Amino acid sequence: MTVPPSVRLTIVAALFGLCATALLPAVAHAGAYKMYSCEPPGVNIASPTAGPWRPYSEGNPSTQAVSTCGAAPGGAMTISFNGHPGNYPLESFAKVGWELPATALNAQIAIVRVKSWVVADTRSLAYPPGDLRFQVGYPDNLGPMAGNSVGDTRAGGYASPTNDPAAPLHRLGLTCANGGAGEPCRLLYRPNLVIYGTEADLVESAPPVGAIAGGTLSSAGAKAGAAVLSYTAADGQSGVERVEVLLDDTVAGVQDFSRNLALPLAAQGAGDCTYTGLAACPPSRGGDIAVDTTKVADGVRSVTLRVTDAAGNRANVAGPQINVVNSGVQGAPNGTPASRLAKLTARFAATTQRSRRLAYTARPLIRGRLVNEQGKAIARATVAVLARPRRAGARDRQVATVRTAANGAFTYRLARGPSRRLTFAYDAYVGDRRPASRSILNTHVRALVSASATPRSTRAGRQITLGGRLRLLPREGVRIEIQARDGRNWRTIGSVRTKRRGAFSWRYRFSTAARGRTYAFRARVVSEIYPFAAGNSRPVRVSVR
Repeated sequence: MTVPPSVRLTIVAALFGLCATALLPAVAHAGAYKMYSCEPPGVNIASPTAGPWRPYSEGNPSTQAVSTCGAAPGGAMTISFNGHPGNYPLESFAKVGWELPATALNAQIAIVRVKSWVVADTRSLAYPPGDLRFQVGYPDNLGPMAGNSVGDTRAGGYASPTNDPAAPLHRLGLTCANGGAGEPCRLLYRPNLVIYGTEADLVESAPPVGAIAGGTLSSAGAKAGAAVLSYTAADGQSGVERVEVLLDDTVAGVQDFSRNLALPLAAQGAGDCTYTGLAACPPSRGGDIAVDTTKVADGVRSVTLRVTDAAGNRANVAGPQINVVNSGVQGAPNGTPASRLAKLTARFAATTQRSRRLAYTARPLIRGRLVNEQGKAIARATVAVLARPRRAGARDRQVATVRTAANGAFTYRLARGPSRRLTFAYDAYVGDRRPASRSILNTHVRALVSASATPRSTRAGRQITLGGRLRLLPREGVRIEIQARDGRNWRTIGSVRTKRRGAFSWRYRFSTAARGRTYAFRARVVSEIYPFAAGNSRPVRVSVR
């Protein structure tokens, strides 16, 4: 489906006097597509531009052409007659404006029609002006807009007459010639022509090209569940808009590069098509397409790669025949529409990072969304929430389920606890052996440990006892490093493991050389069996007499 608002026009190849040769086993369907410049009403373009439009000047004018499209909201393409107001010695003839030269840039593209939102300010001095007209189309004998002095189409736009045959060039401009009184055109204000936006209907009939480049779907052996097909695709005219994989006549995988320009930018999707140049979409694409073999019944199926350009021209690339074997009874679908090519995303509400450092008591909110391979929401689906403590030997354990709303979104409030790996998993059908999609988040919670020294002051040659306890989830066998401050750094001088209830005790004897000094110690938790990030106690100071 072509995304920008448009009406497909069927134009036969005879309009161009061309005879296109299909490079692939496909039938070319000539069609139209849209190209937008600047900021036409109702169209939301990420980066407005003048595109291939260029200024033109004929006769004896002195003009200035400026494009501010995209520089700021309300940018436009303008034409101004140079000189001081009232001093435009445009003698017998002049043509100025902006033109769209389709065939000058691509011989297989032509212009059917242009809708424009313009203001032509042709107010003159008090004495009789020459014959000044706002001209539209190509050649100029397509005629002026109504009237010959002022054109303002911002309210509804002005659609040029349909070109038949399709034209290689389109102009929006002003034509000045001596009037009946023999006077030249004398203009009072500038700019004299402001083009706020255009919508061009372009046509091209050349089919795209494509090739299958590998992937598990094209390899030997029976196919079940999800598979991958690698491809390349290209189109040198309107660009590649959509690539699909068909099993017989069923679309089982798709990559769509289109955008719906009628929607706000944030809701348009991530398609690469811009619709701001003669090539509305990227001229080449490639990659892997996920294919759901469960969309067809078991048996031998033909694989076809289908490439569609922005003008609706298609090319079909024949692939191998495969044997689909999704044996067994498929369970009930999970959500509407259920899909084994679904994409599940989850993130912390407060950050875009997939890992987050938390306090033990923190309960962060997690937001997620579930969509199918075409980006459409999967509603009323159950998503499993699994948690794995970050320690050696731990396994995933389901701790909750959430249900998607009509827009595919869900939320989950994480319970307080230690460092964990969180997995949100979606099974497309009840009884599936593996999730169709997963999203993984990580939390890091710092270990808390206390430490004290007995005594805090001692004589050289005597020993002290450093002891303490794990303050979170105390347990036996957790490794504790004993560190002493060495200048600005901490140096490990020993280690001990916790006893019952997370307590530990470590003894140290000072040498006679320690007399008259004060030492700082701390306990540091570092253990693979303890589900917390490394944590340190507060320093403990001991003086030696």
